[in-house]
Amino acid sequence: MGAMSTAAPLEMDDADFRTVDIDQLFDIETLIINPEQSKDDRIISFIWQTHNPYCYRAGTMAIKSSYIETEQTLEDIVAGMALRDNYYINQ
Repeated sequence: MGAMSTAAPLEMDDADFRTVDIDQLFDIETLIINPEQSKDDRIISFIWQTHNPYCYRAGTMAIKSSYIETEQTLEDIVAGMALRDNYYINQ
């Protein structure tokens, strides 16, 4: 794995994806995650590979991410939003 950025986590979070040099960003399409690893090891692997877990690219598109500490998966959150929205639509 390449060297991880020495920037502090808050500095990495401050990256502006609109002005960053996209050619300098990690391409998420090349990410390799071992599903056999523990959750913590997968997180560490993601951080080491991307160098900046808050700002990376997918092909030619810059991506800015934010994270929350929760036991819910992204799928759980999206499903909850869909159910909530469906409830309001059918009222």
